[in-house]
Amino acid sequence: MKSEFDIAKEIITKTIGEKPFYTVEDIQKLFGKSRQWVYELVYEGLLVPVEKNHNPRKYTFTLISLIESYIKLTRGVKNG
Repeated sequence: MKSEFDIAKEIITKTIGEKPFYTVEDIQKLFGKSRQWVYELVYEGLLVPVEKNHNPRKYTFTLISLIESYIKLTRGVKNG
């Protein structure tokens, strides 16, 4: 039986591919949500960028942090 982590990884990589880093646009595509929604996740600490800089459009995310966020979000921590 696959773990929650393995299932999330499979969904993410099938939807947006396997990359060294993911962009805000990738996350928008994964969840079908707006850029602002992604920024709110970062602000709320549900999505952790590699580094926060002055331009949120340039945030990047690792696969591990994206998997952890995906698991939290699919459990209903953040709706909308």
